[in-house]
Amino acid sequence: MSSRLQAILWVRPRLRILNQLLLPHRREYVEINDCRAGHHAIASMQTRGAPAIAIVAALSLAAELCGLDFSSAAAAQAHIRQQLAYLSTSRPTAVNLFDA
Repeated sequence: MSSRLQAILWVRPRLRILNQLLLPHRREYVEINDCRAGHHAIASMQTRGAPAIAIVAALSLAAELCGLDFSSAAAAQAHIRQQLAYLSTSRPTAVNLFDA
């Protein structure tokens, strides 16, 4: 790992985020494999700031989708919509965050 501090590390299909709750005393990365882990990271404030929250939400969905097979495009679309709705509950105070 580089000595440069990076808040978000994405190497498809792997997402790792810097746990901002531990800064500045420790540098620890959290593995995000699915929307549940992404939701937790956002809700628990392991990731902060509107741009980072949006990126973690999108990439947690992408990481989850990399491991799934769908029977149809409609099934994939339904799953994506359901997971986006779930992710949008992760930070209730970020009113317009998920409009993007």
